[in-house]
Amino acid sequence: MNFSIMKMSKLLFLLFYIGLVPEYYVSANTRVLLNGDSKIETIALISVKFLPFSKPVLPLMDARAFNKRVNLIAEEIVNEEKIYVDKYREAIAHNLEKYFQAVVIFGPELQKMSSFQEVFSQYNDSSSLITNDEYFPRIILSSGDLSTIPLKFGKNQNCKELIMDICAKLDVDAVAFATNVLSVLSPKTNANPLNLFAYLVLADKEGNLIVTSSAYSEDVTIGGEDVGEYIVVLDEYNEVLDRVVEKAYNSFLKKNRNLK
Repeated sequence: MNFSIMKMSKLLFLLFYIGLVPEYYVSANTRVLLNGDSKIETIALISVKFLPFSKPVLPLMDARAFNKRVNLIAEEIVNEEKIYVDKYREAIAHNLEKYFQAVVIFGPELQKMSSFQEVFSQYNDSSSLITNDEYFPRIILSSGDLSTIPLKFGKNQNCKELIMDICAKLDVDAVAFATNVLSVLSPKTNANPLNLFAYLVLADKEGNLIVTSSAYSEDVTIGGEDVGEYIVVLDEYNEVLDRVVEKAYNSFLKKNRNLK
């Protein structure tokens, strides 16, 4: 198996493993599901998250040894992700503005809007951030943002209506939300490949999925016991988040050729 195929297999496994595959899966890592020509002028970035560390399961002995090490410093990793999550939000917003040439509303500017407060009081559910991992017990959410964001669209009418209502209340053409995760999928004794995975979703005011895109950093070999190793990978966010938005925009242009 060549390198690119191995990377794609790894990506597909991670997408399914952390539950980020939409109901109708179109291609490996970028999908566009909007018909016709539709220019996006305003986007609300309503959620940026860190999922719990994606721990390996195979090979069993190596995975068990690595997971023991990562669990010992889980609190330190979580604290670093809390520091980085708002930086990620700002980077994603900047890249959406750069590529889509749209007005992007996010963070404090979004949250001070009375319409966002209405959306927040109606739809936010902090219990959705609770995980079943005792070492990484909560999903890390960008400060003040909306926790309850569906990842599955397709025939789910409730999801469509939720997105339509949010867009209508915020008076925007589209909403965006992003998910990030640190992962080690194939551990080896004292040589574990760590990377950062980013996943972006845009949905329009009709409740339709516009585009999803994913990107990941290059593997960095770590021992697993030093939180500094994880910080090195967290610091790769500028390149990874630029790439994930660029891929989303290029795919959007292919579907809406006269907008270029």
